Amino acid sequence: MTQRPTGETFSPTGSKANARLIVKGIGEALVNMARRPVEPESNVPFGFRRRPGGLAALFHAYADMAEVFQDDSNACSTLIDADLDRIQRSTQLGLYGGWAGPGWLTTHLDAEDDAVGTHVDRLAAEALARQSDQRVYDLISGVVGVGVYFVERLPRDSAVRGLGLVLEALERMAVETKEGTTWFTVADFLPAWQRKLAPAGYYNLGVAHGVPGVCGLLGKLCSFGVEPDRAEPLLRDSLRWLRAIKSDPTEASLPSWIAPGVEPEVSRRMAWCYGPLGASAVAFEAAKAIGDQEGVEWARTLALACARVRPGEAWIRDAGLCHGAAGNAQIFYRLARTDNEPEFANAARGWVDATLNWWRPNQGVGGYRMWGDVGGNRQGWVDDGSFLTGSAGVGLALLTGTTDIEPKWDRLLLLS
Repeated sequence: MTQRPTGETFSPTGSKANARLIVKGIGEALVNMARRPVEPESNVPFGFRRRPGGLAALFHAYADMAEVFQDDSNACSTLIDADLDRIQRSTQLGLYGGWAGPGWLTTHLDAEDDAVGTHVDRLAAEALARQSDQRVYDLISGVVGVGVYFVERLPRDSAVRGLGLVLEALERMAVETKEGTTWFTVADFLPAWQRKLAPAGYYNLGVAHGVPGVCGLLGKLCSFGVEPDRAEPLLRDSLRWLRAIKSDPTEASLPSWIAPGVEPEVSRRMAWCYGPLGASAVAFEAAKAIGDQEGVEWARTLALACARVRPGEAWIRDAGLCHGAAGNAQIFYRLARTDNEPEFANAARGWVDATLNWWRPNQGVGGYRMWGDVGGNRQGWVDDGSFLTGSAGVGLALLTGTTDIEPKWDRLLLLS
């Protein structure tokens, strides 16, 4: 599944031993959280106790491999089985919340029994064949996420066929403009607060829900030689559309979205899901996959500008992967590995330090609480054990920063 690469780790300037103690605490808290009986919803305020979910099993697999946290042999299966129980009657395919998630996970962990992957292959092929099902294109819950699942399944024949269907879906949903090719999100699929800002829908510029995620997936198709004659022109045109956005890449800023008739608001928040950092890292990898030098230079310039933004100026509220310090540490780790730029390596160290600085003893899940939705259109602190927004993801990023285990799990984020 993984290998130990040569080269430096991105250890924090503080004590590596302290980081390992934090990682151990996260592991213990996740297992305890997963094994607690599920309480009736009426007894748990919405959002205040977000259980780990199946993808959190990645933390235990990588921590055991790094010999940082020796969990009992049932930890991964406990989390995976709970996730399968949750979705067994579902037909949802999303990578985060549907069948593609456990399918990706069991494939990544090279499970002896491939029953989950075989089941997801069939579900995905059937859904992709129904054009009426293809209304959401994004990474989190849409077609791009299904594509990420199939990339992990390569070189299986079912994965090659599935990626062909994913590409057909993206071609059907593509919007051609004079600036290049893009994808539009209709208002019906926006959360209420975004519909107020963009009542006619928008072009999303974040990795999680937008065009950079499409670019990242198309780059993978080109890298693995899957339909390159179709995928490469589509990728070139979508990267051209991104470069046409009127923002200066040297300013570490990018709009979160562009909505018809609405003046775009430029964001300098440093995060994976939205903002210039995640978009530049994913676009950088995609442009390199096809030798698009203009795309490479645009993305690299934007990423370098982001590396110069200090954590205290980055508009983040917690330590999670999605929109917090750990996600930024992981992004700069990947940029430093692929580009060998000292500024990226320094930024990676700085964000590992920032991730450790968010830790509070005896709070949350393993010392971390996350800023999120607590119901009633309110934001607040939540106990979150999940991969994307919670402590499992934080633990994985800390393992990246303090051990020499190659973190191939970040393929879920289109970072590798």
